[in-house]
Amino acid sequence: MSLQDTFFIITIIMEVLAIILLAMLVVFVFFMMKKFGQLSDNISRKIDAAGKIVEDPADVAMDIGAALAVSSFTKIKKLLKKE
Repeated sequence: MSLQDTFFIITIIMEVLAIILLAMLVVFVFFMMKKFGQLSDNISRKIDAAGKIVEDPADVAMDIGAALAVSSFTKIKKLLKKE
């Protein structure tokens, strides 16, 4: 085996490793893009929810009142069933 053959073998091994690392980098980039997209969606949902509270306080108050009425109705119903 000559020196030239040794360099060719080392070059082929290095190119294969470089291709594998490049493929791993591409997969990592797509994975991170997906994660950042999910994070962005979560943040935008929270901002929209906060904006709803600021924009429509009457609707929020009605929703809270309705939820309180339903929960108190179920509690009274449970108390009446116990007796």
